[in-house]
Amino acid sequence: MKNAMGITPRFAEQIKTSALCGSCHTVVLPVLDDQGKPVRDKNGKPKEFHEQTTYPEWLNSVYQNEREPIDRASVRTCQDCHMPTKFLDRPLVFRIANIEDVDYPYTGLPGAGQRHNGARARSVFASHSAGHQSIWLDDVRTVSRHSRNSHG
Repeated sequence: MKNAMGITPRFAEQIKTSALCGSCHTVVLPVLDDQGKPVRDKNGKPKEFHEQTTYPEWLNSVYQNEREPIDRASVRTCQDCHMPTKFLDRPLVFRIANIEDVDYPYTGLPGAGQRHNGARARSVFASHSAGHQSIWLDDVRTVSRHSRNSHG
């Protein structure tokens, strides 16, 4: 950030909260008709489709730590599970941004895999990537292709 945008990043406590994750991982979309106009319920209110409710689901689980009652023995933030800093009690090492990591899988993004501004690997940061989702989607596509080919 400092080199690309002239901004010096600083730590702030909210980066460790699940509410931060919820700002992106809660997606509520309007329901539209074939002409792109909002579909309304019987009271005239526009209908909504809850496409992604990851954060509200967590908030209503035993893992949440943002409202009472809190089960301290069960608490896990989104980051605890999805952005680990250790594996088998050994620190994980990342470059701050995936685009700066030569070990990150090919994405087709301009500059991906190049070392911009000499970014070094550090163990004080966690990685926020969707690599595991890509693997899952590849598995789904493979099963889908196999199913179509064997049944059709």
